[in-house]
Amino acid sequence: MKDHESRNSATESATQLLYHYTTQAGLLGILESKSIWATHGLYLNDASELKLGIEMFKQRLAALSVRAGVTGFNALNNRTAADIQEIEELLRKMASSMISGMSKAEVFVASFFDSAGFLSGTGEKDPGDTLEQWRAYSGGSGGLSIGFDKATFGEHIKGLSKVPGYWAMCGSCIYESGTQEALICEAVREIGEGFVKQINIAEMGANAEISMLTEDHVTQTRTQLPSQTQGPMQARWESIADAHFTQRIEPSAHMVSFIAMRTFTKSAFLKNPAFRTENEWRIVRFSYGPPAEIRFRPGQSSLIPYVPIPLPLGPTQSLIRRVVVGPSPRINEAVTAVRLLLKSCGYRVKEAEEAEGVEVVASVNPFRNW
Repeated sequence: MKDHESRNSATESATQLLYHYTTQAGLLGILESKSIWATHGLYLNDASELKLGIEMFKQRLAALSVRAGVTGFNALNNRTAADIQEIEELLRKMASSMISGMSKAEVFVASFFDSAGFLSGTGEKDPGDTLEQWRAYSGGSGGLSIGFDKATFGEHIKGLSKVPGYWAMCGSCIYESGTQEALICEAVREIGEGFVKQINIAEMGANAEISMLTEDHVTQTRTQLPSQTQGPMQARWESIADAHFTQRIEPSAHMVSFIAMRTFTKSAFLKNPAFRTENEWRIVRFSYGPPAEIRFRPGQSSLIPYVPIPLPLGPTQSLIRRVVVGPSPRINEAVTAVRLLLKSCGYRVKEAEEAEGVEVVASVNPFRNW
Protein backbone atom coordinates (compact mmCIF):
# COMPACT_ATOMS: atom_id res chain seq x y z
CA MET A 1 0.00 0.00 0.00
CA LYS A 2 1.38 3.42 -0.91
CA ASP A 3 2.17 5.77 1.97
CA HIS A 4 0.00 8.57 0.62
CA GLU A 5 -2.83 6.50 -0.77
CA SER A 6 -6.27 8.11 -0.61
CA ARG A 7 -5.03 11.22 1.24
CA ASN A 8 -7.49 13.51 -0.50
CA SER A 9 -10.49 11.38 0.41
CA ALA A 10 -9.08 10.87 3.89
CA THR A 11 -8.88 14.61 4.53
CA GLU A 12 -12.39 15.15 3.22
CA SER A 13 -13.82 12.43 5.49
CA ALA A 14 -11.96 13.81 8.51
CA THR A 15 -14.57 16.45 9.21
CA GLN A 16 -16.94 15.98 12.16
CA LEU A 17 -14.75 13.33 13.71
CA LEU A 18 -13.28 13.14 17.20
CA TYR A 19 -9.72 11.87 17.18
CA HIS A 20 -8.27 9.93 20.06
CA TYR A 21 -4.50 9.88 19.74
CA THR A 22 -3.15 6.80 21.45
CA THR A 23 -0.60 3.99 21.41
CA GLN A 24 -0.81 0.52 19.93
CA ALA A 25 -1.81 -0.80 23.37
CA GLY A 26 -4.50 1.86 23.50
CA LEU A 27 -6.08 0.76 20.22
CA LEU A 28 -5.99 -2.90 21.25
CA GLY A 29 -7.57 -2.06 24.60
CA ILE A 30 -10.39 -0.04 23.03
CA LEU A 31 -11.28 -2.77 20.54
CA GLU A 32 -11.06 -5.62 23.05
CA SER A 33 -12.89 -3.95 25.94
CA LYS A 34 -15.27 -1.89 23.78
CA SER A 35 -14.62 1.04 26.03
CA ILE A 36 -12.38 4.06 26.43
CA TRP A 37 -10.59 4.97 29.64
CA ALA A 38 -11.48 8.15 31.50
CA THR A 39 -8.60 9.21 33.77
CA HIS A 40 -9.17 10.64 37.24
CA GLY A 41 -8.90 14.43 37.13
CA LEU A 42 -6.06 14.57 39.67
CA TYR A 43 -3.86 12.52 37.33
CA LEU A 44 -4.30 14.53 34.14
CA ASN A 45 -1.36 16.34 32.58
CA ASP A 46 -2.73 19.57 34.04
CA ALA A 47 -4.60 18.70 37.25
CA SER A 48 -5.40 22.37 37.94
CA GLU A 49 -7.65 22.69 34.89
CA LEU A 50 -10.69 21.20 36.64
CA LYS A 51 -10.39 23.84 39.36
CA LEU A 52 -10.46 26.81 37.00
CA GLY A 53 -14.23 27.17 36.71
CA ILE A 54 -14.87 26.41 40.39
CA GLU A 55 -12.46 29.12 41.52
CA MET A 56 -13.98 31.60 39.06
CA PHE A 57 -17.45 30.78 40.39
CA LYS A 58 -16.42 31.23 44.02
CA GLN A 59 -14.80 34.58 43.26
CA ARG A 60 -17.92 35.90 41.54
CA LEU A 61 -20.13 34.66 44.37
CA ALA A 62 -17.97 36.44 46.93
CA ALA A 63 -18.46 39.69 45.03
CA LEU A 64 -22.22 39.24 44.50
CA SER A 65 -24.34 42.25 45.42
CA VAL A 66 -28.10 42.00 45.09
CA ARG A 67 -28.20 45.78 44.91
CA ALA A 68 -25.68 46.24 42.12
CA GLY A 69 -25.64 42.85 40.40
CA VAL A 70 -29.31 41.87 40.28
CA THR A 71 -31.87 43.47 38.01
CA GLY A 72 -35.59 43.03 37.43
CA PHE A 73 -36.74 42.80 41.04
CA ASN A 74 -37.45 45.59 43.51
CA ALA A 75 -38.29 43.44 46.50
CA LEU A 76 -35.36 44.70 48.53
CA ASN A 77 -35.85 48.41 48.03
CA ASN A 78 -37.63 48.80 51.36
CA ARG A 79 -35.05 46.88 53.38
CA THR A 80 -32.23 48.38 55.38
CA ALA A 81 -28.61 48.07 54.32
CA ALA A 82 -28.06 45.67 57.22
CA ASP A 83 -30.95 43.46 56.03
CA ILE A 84 -29.58 43.36 52.49
CA GLN A 85 -26.11 42.52 53.73
CA GLU A 86 -27.54 39.65 55.78
CA ILE A 87 -29.46 38.34 52.74
CA GLU A 88 -26.34 38.53 50.58
CA GLU A 89 -24.29 36.65 53.16
CA LEU A 90 -26.97 33.95 53.41
CA LEU A 91 -27.02 33.58 49.63
CA ARG A 92 -23.23 33.36 49.34
CA LYS A 93 -23.02 30.88 52.19
CA MET A 94 -25.70 28.68 50.66
CA ALA A 95 -24.18 28.66 47.16
CA SER A 96 -20.59 28.31 48.35
CA SER A 97 -21.53 25.38 50.58
CA MET A 98 -23.15 23.58 47.67
CA ILE A 99 -20.19 24.23 45.39
CA SER A 100 -17.79 22.94 48.06
CA GLY A 101 -19.89 19.81 48.44
CA MET A 102 -19.99 19.14 44.72
CA SER A 103 -16.24 19.78 44.48
CA LYS A 104 -15.73 16.60 46.48
CA ALA A 105 -17.00 14.54 43.56
CA GLU A 106 -14.56 12.22 41.82
CA VAL A 107 -14.09 13.48 38.25
CA PHE A 108 -12.86 11.31 35.37
CA VAL A 109 -11.98 12.65 31.92
CA ALA A 110 -11.52 11.09 28.46
CA SER A 111 -10.10 13.49 25.88
CA PHE A 112 -10.36 13.78 22.10
CA PHE A 113 -9.08 16.15 19.44
CA ASP A 114 -12.08 17.78 17.77
CA SER A 115 -11.82 18.12 14.00
CA ALA A 116 -14.51 20.82 14.03
CA GLY A 117 -12.88 24.24 14.07
CA PHE A 118 -9.45 22.68 13.50
CA LEU A 119 -6.92 25.48 13.34
CA SER A 120 -3.37 24.97 12.23
CA GLY A 121 -0.64 27.48 11.55
CA THR A 122 1.80 24.76 10.51
CA GLY A 123 0.26 23.86 7.17
CA GLU A 124 -1.26 20.63 8.49
CA LYS A 125 -4.59 19.85 6.85
CA ASP A 126 -5.63 16.64 8.59
CA PRO A 127 -6.80 16.85 12.23
CA GLY A 128 -6.09 13.14 12.54
CA ASP A 129 -2.45 13.69 11.66
CA THR A 130 -1.06 16.59 13.70
CA LEU A 131 2.53 16.90 14.88
CA GLU A 132 1.64 18.24 18.34
CA GLN A 133 -0.74 15.38 19.09
CA TRP A 134 1.73 12.75 17.91
CA ARG A 135 4.39 14.21 20.17
CA ALA A 136 2.08 14.33 23.18
CA TYR A 137 0.13 11.08 22.99
CA SER A 138 1.58 8.56 20.54
CA GLY A 139 4.38 7.32 22.77
CA GLY A 140 6.90 8.00 20.02
CA SER A 141 6.77 5.84 16.92
CA GLY A 142 3.87 3.44 16.43
CA GLY A 143 1.08 5.76 17.56
CA LEU A 144 -2.41 5.90 16.08
CA SER A 145 -5.32 8.30 16.00
CA ILE A 146 -8.83 6.85 16.00
CA GLY A 147 -11.53 8.93 14.35
CA PHE A 148 -14.92 8.51 16.08
CA ASP A 149 -18.18 9.82 14.66
CA LYS A 150 -18.92 12.91 16.75
CA ALA A 151 -22.72 12.89 16.48
CA THR A 152 -23.00 9.20 17.35
CA PHE A 153 -20.60 9.61 20.25
CA GLY A 154 -22.55 12.54 21.69
CA GLU A 155 -25.85 10.67 21.52
CA HIS A 156 -24.28 7.64 23.17
CA ILE A 157 -23.04 9.67 26.16
CA LYS A 158 -26.44 11.34 26.52
CA GLY A 159 -27.96 7.87 26.64
CA LEU A 160 -25.55 6.76 29.37
CA SER A 161 -26.49 9.81 31.43
CA LYS A 162 -30.09 8.57 31.57
CA VAL A 163 -28.99 5.49 33.48
CA PRO A 164 -29.75 6.00 37.21
CA GLY A 165 -26.59 6.87 39.11
CA TYR A 166 -24.53 7.46 35.96
CA TRP A 167 -23.57 11.13 35.83
CA ALA A 168 -21.67 11.97 32.64
CA MET A 169 -21.44 14.86 30.17
CA CYS A 170 -19.61 15.54 26.94
CA GLY A 171 -18.75 18.57 24.86
CA SER A 172 -16.08 20.95 23.62
CA CYS A 173 -13.74 22.69 26.02
CA ILE A 174 -14.02 26.48 26.36
CA TYR A 175 -10.71 28.32 26.11
CA GLU A 176 -11.72 31.94 25.49
CA SER A 177 -11.49 33.86 28.77
CA GLY A 178 -14.32 36.18 27.76
CA THR A 179 -16.69 33.26 27.13
CA GLN A 180 -15.66 31.63 30.40
CA GLU A 181 -16.28 34.86 32.28
CA ALA A 182 -19.69 35.35 30.66
CA LEU A 183 -20.75 31.79 31.54
CA ILE A 184 -19.82 32.17 35.21
CA CYS A 185 -21.28 35.67 35.54
CA GLU A 186 -24.56 34.52 34.01
CA ALA A 187 -24.79 31.69 36.55
CA VAL A 188 -24.15 34.05 39.46
CA ARG A 189 -26.70 36.53 38.11
CA GLU A 190 -29.26 33.72 37.82
CA ILE A 191 -28.68 32.73 41.42
CA GLY A 192 -29.01 36.32 42.65
CA GLU A 193 -32.17 37.08 40.72
CA GLY A 194 -33.79 33.77 41.57
CA PHE A 195 -33.04 34.24 45.26
CA VAL A 196 -34.43 37.78 45.29
CA LYS A 197 -37.52 36.57 43.44
CA GLN A 198 -38.18 34.07 46.22
CA ILE A 199 -37.86 36.85 48.79
CA ASN A 200 -40.28 38.94 46.76
CA ILE A 201 -42.83 36.13 46.82
CA ALA A 202 -42.32 35.70 50.57
CA GLU A 203 -42.90 39.39 51.22
CA MET A 204 -46.07 39.46 49.14
CA GLY A 205 -47.42 36.50 51.14
CA ALA A 206 -46.50 38.09 54.45
CA ASN A 207 -48.07 41.42 53.47
CA ALA A 208 -51.31 39.68 52.46
CA GLU A 209 -51.54 37.84 55.78
CA ILE A 210 -50.76 40.94 57.82
CA SER A 211 -53.36 42.88 55.83
CA MET A 212 -55.97 40.33 56.86
CA LEU A 213 -55.00 40.83 60.49
CA THR A 214 -55.39 44.60 60.25
CA GLU A 215 -59.05 44.12 59.39
CA ASP A 216 -59.56 42.67 62.84
CA HIS A 217 -61.03 45.19 65.30
CA VAL A 218 -58.43 44.48 67.93
CA THR A 219 -55.65 45.06 65.44
CA GLN A 220 -57.23 48.25 64.10
CA THR A 221 -57.40 49.69 67.62
CA ARG A 222 -53.98 48.44 68.69
CA THR A 223 -52.84 51.96 69.56
CA GLN A 224 -55.54 52.10 72.23
CA LEU A 225 -54.47 48.80 73.77
CA PRO A 226 -52.29 48.59 76.85
CA SER A 227 -48.58 48.58 76.09
CA GLN A 228 -48.31 44.99 77.30
CA THR A 229 -50.67 43.96 74.43
CA GLN A 230 -48.97 46.02 71.68
CA GLY A 231 -45.72 44.10 72.11
CA PRO A 232 -47.23 40.67 71.37
CA MET A 233 -49.06 42.03 68.32
CA GLN A 234 -45.84 43.47 66.91
CA ALA A 235 -44.15 40.17 67.59
CA ARG A 236 -46.96 38.42 65.72
CA TRP A 237 -46.39 40.56 62.61
CA GLU A 238 -42.67 39.91 62.75
CA SER A 239 -43.35 36.19 63.17
CA ILE A 240 -45.53 36.20 60.05
CA ALA A 241 -42.85 37.98 58.01
CA ASP A 242 -40.11 35.66 59.29
CA ALA A 243 -42.22 32.56 58.62
CA HIS A 244 -42.86 33.54 55.00
CA PHE A 245 -39.20 34.36 54.48
CA THR A 246 -38.12 31.04 56.03
CA GLN A 247 -40.57 29.15 53.83
CA ARG A 248 -38.86 30.58 50.76
CA ILE A 249 -35.40 29.46 51.85
CA GLU A 250 -36.03 25.81 50.97
CA PRO A 251 -37.12 26.45 47.35
CA SER A 252 -34.27 28.96 47.12
CA ALA A 253 -31.87 26.24 48.19
CA HIS A 254 -33.22 23.91 45.48
CA MET A 255 -32.85 26.66 42.89
CA VAL A 256 -29.32 27.54 43.99
CA SER A 257 -28.42 23.84 44.07
CA PHE A 258 -29.64 23.33 40.50
CA ILE A 259 -27.73 26.32 39.13
CA ALA A 260 -24.63 25.49 41.16
CA MET A 261 -24.64 21.89 39.89
CA ARG A 262 -25.09 23.04 36.31
CA THR A 263 -22.22 25.50 36.70
CA PHE A 264 -20.05 22.90 38.38
CA THR A 265 -20.49 20.47 35.50
CA LYS A 266 -19.83 23.19 32.92
CA SER A 267 -16.71 24.24 34.80
CA ALA A 268 -15.17 20.86 33.95
CA PHE A 269 -15.03 22.09 30.33
CA LEU A 270 -13.17 25.35 31.04
CA LYS A 271 -9.49 25.28 30.19
CA ASN A 272 -6.64 27.74 30.26
CA PRO A 273 -6.31 29.59 26.91
CA ALA A 274 -2.72 28.35 26.68
CA PHE A 275 -4.12 24.91 25.73
CA ARG A 276 -6.22 26.27 22.85
CA THR A 277 -4.35 24.30 20.17
CA GLU A 278 -5.53 21.04 21.76
CA ASN A 279 -9.04 21.76 20.45
CA GLU A 280 -10.33 19.32 23.04
CA TRP A 281 -13.70 17.60 23.18
CA ARG A 282 -14.11 15.52 26.30
CA ILE A 283 -16.26 13.11 28.24
CA VAL A 284 -16.54 13.94 31.93
CA ARG A 285 -17.79 11.32 34.38
CA PHE A 286 -18.73 12.46 37.91
CA SER A 287 -19.08 10.21 40.94
CA TYR A 288 -19.37 10.67 44.70
CA GLY A 289 -16.99 8.10 46.03
CA PRO A 290 -15.11 5.57 43.87
CA PRO A 291 -17.47 4.17 41.20
CA ALA A 292 -17.96 0.41 41.13
CA GLU A 293 -16.08 0.08 37.84
CA ILE A 294 -12.95 1.99 38.93
CA ARG A 295 -9.69 0.46 37.70
CA PHE A 296 -5.99 1.27 38.07
CA ARG A 297 -3.06 1.27 35.68
CA PRO A 298 0.64 1.86 36.30
CA GLY A 299 1.94 5.39 35.85
CA GLN A 300 5.37 7.00 35.88
CA SER A 301 5.22 7.98 39.55
CA SER A 302 2.05 6.34 40.92
CA LEU A 303 -0.90 4.20 40.08
CA ILE A 304 -3.47 6.02 37.94
CA PRO A 305 -7.18 5.51 38.66
CA TYR A 306 -9.57 5.41 35.71
CA VAL A 307 -13.01 4.22 34.73
CA PRO A 308 -13.93 2.55 31.42
CA ILE A 309 -16.60 4.39 29.43
CA PRO A 310 -18.52 1.75 27.44
CA LEU A 311 -18.65 2.32 23.69
CA PRO A 312 -21.06 0.94 21.09
CA LEU A 313 -18.34 -0.81 19.12
CA GLY A 314 -18.69 -3.73 16.75
CA PRO A 315 -18.95 -4.65 13.09
CA THR A 316 -22.49 -3.28 12.88
CA GLN A 317 -21.66 0.01 14.63
CA SER A 318 -20.48 3.16 12.87
CA LEU A 319 -18.70 4.84 15.80
CA ILE A 320 -15.19 4.27 14.41
CA ARG A 321 -14.89 5.85 10.98
CA ARG A 322 -11.17 6.27 10.48
CA VAL A 323 -7.76 5.27 11.79
CA VAL A 324 -4.58 7.22 11.00
CA VAL A 325 -1.42 5.20 11.53
CA GLY A 326 1.19 7.48 13.06
CA PRO A 327 4.77 8.07 11.93
CA SER A 328 6.75 4.86 11.89
CA PRO A 329 10.01 3.62 10.38
CA ARG A 330 7.96 0.76 8.90
CA ILE A 331 4.80 2.61 7.95
CA ASN A 332 3.58 0.20 5.25
CA GLU A 333 3.75 -2.78 7.62
CA ALA A 334 2.09 -0.71 10.36
CA VAL A 335 -0.86 0.20 8.12
CA THR A 336 -1.28 -3.39 6.98
CA ALA A 337 -1.32 -4.61 10.59
CA VAL A 338 -4.07 -2.18 11.56
CA ARG A 339 -6.17 -3.19 8.58
CA LEU A 340 -5.76 -6.88 9.52
CA LEU A 341 -6.63 -6.11 13.14
CA LEU A 342 -9.88 -4.39 12.20
CA LYS A 343 -10.85 -7.16 9.81
CA SER A 344 -10.12 -9.80 12.45
CA CYS A 345 -12.52 -7.97 14.78
CA GLY A 346 -15.21 -8.12 12.11
CA TYR A 347 -14.97 -4.53 10.88
CA ARG A 348 -15.32 -3.71 7.22
CA VAL A 349 -12.21 -1.85 6.08
CA LYS A 350 -12.70 0.68 3.33
CA GLU A 351 -10.91 -0.11 0.10
CA ALA A 352 -10.02 2.40 -2.60
CA GLU A 353 -13.09 4.05 -4.17
CA GLU A 354 -15.43 2.43 -1.65
CA ALA A 355 -17.87 4.54 0.37
CA GLU A 356 -18.39 2.17 3.29
CA GLY A 357 -16.06 0.85 5.94
CA VAL A 358 -13.36 2.12 8.28
CA GLU A 359 -10.76 4.20 6.50
CA VAL A 360 -7.15 3.35 7.38
CA VAL A 361 -4.46 5.73 6.18
CA ALA A 362 -0.81 6.42 6.88
CA SER A 363 0.44 9.62 8.44
CA VAL A 364 2.24 11.99 6.11
CA ASN A 365 3.68 13.94 9.03
CA PRO A 366 7.49 14.18 8.95
CA PHE A 367 7.78 13.61 12.72
CA ARG A 368 10.51 11.11 13.59
CA ASN A 369 11.31 9.61 17.00
CA TRP A 370 13.50 6.68 16.06
